[in-house]
Amino acid sequence: VDPLSTLPKQLSKLWKMQIRSSNCPNDASVVQAFMEKRIEERIAKHAARDEKKKVLKNVVLVSAAVGALAMAVSALRRR
Repeated sequence: VDPLSTLPKQLSKLWKMQIRSSNCPNDASVVQAFMEKRIEERIAKHAARDEKKKVLKNVVLVSAAVGALAMAVSALRRR
């Protein structure tokens, strides 16, 4: 078909994404070990990111609590 139809939005993003590649010998056990290592690395990366999110969430909650307490104390002092 000429010209080709336009790609759906979801597929058009693929052309802009970074391509990752790695060289592995043509050996199933080597490829399997490589993939297991990559999966473990990615899981660790996501776990670290999730831990940072938890810390940030806790900081926000503590800040909100301190702010609410300060407002309550200020209101009580005005009475």
